Amino acid sequence: MTKTILNKRRINKKFIFKIIFSIFLFFLFFIISYKYIDDVIESFSENYDYLFKTVEIKGLNNLSSKEIEKHFIAYYDKSIFLLPLKNISYEIKKNKWVKLVSLKSNHNNKITVTIEEVKPIGVYFNGTNYLLIDNFGEVIDFIDKKNIFQYIVFFGENARVNVVDLIIEIPRSLKAIIKEAEFINKRRWNIILKNNIKIKLPEKAINGALLQFIEIYDNISDQDKSIINSIDLRISKKAIIKFIE
Repeated sequence: MTKTILNKRRINKKFIFKIIFSIFLFFLFFIISYKYIDDVIESFSENYDYLFKTVEIKGLNNLSSKEIEKHFIAYYDKSIFLLPLKNISYEIKKNKWVKLVSLKSNHNNKITVTIEEVKPIGVYFNGTNYLLIDNFGEVIDFIDKKNIFQYIVFFGENARVNVVDLIIEIPRSLKAIIKEAEFINKRRWNIILKNNIKIKLPEKAINGALLQFIEIYDNISDQDKSIINSIDLRISKKAIIKFIE
């Protein structure tokens, strides 16, 4: 009985060893074959001039072409068929300006890269730097103060984490005339228009308050607008207008 068990154990060990050795041989063969195939493709590409020479980049507005081209430098004059397009695409996508990226080969000598950039929704001022942010409040890049005029500037403690909720509530027609938005006491917003009128918003029902503001504002003459200091909308369905003293 003991002899039989020992024999079975020996057989099992031999069987396991054969399986492991077979797997090892399979992977060794695969690696060698894969390398051999690559060598064949590379040789074919050299002989018939299927070598990567050119990268065409489309869709750039804020990114420089150098930021994209750097991912291809190591592959120039290599076989067009062996470029790791999936890996290159993954590396390009790490850039915070890149929303979507598409790589296409002409199967001759050129790769076309099409980029869809992230669109900034505004600028966040952290007290030191001006930072472009996306529609999730995530920082995209630094921006020089002289270039911020085209964006709404958000500031105040916890402003960046609350900016998304505010943007959703602002009517599209109003966004073009807003200069700044300040988060007050970590609970509500003041909006400053480009003509320096301050709009004091409630903590909730922001969209309703802004629609009310538009209705009032459209009926105020330009002359009267020039002497308004602020419009307080913190009390539901009321607007308190304060004039410049």
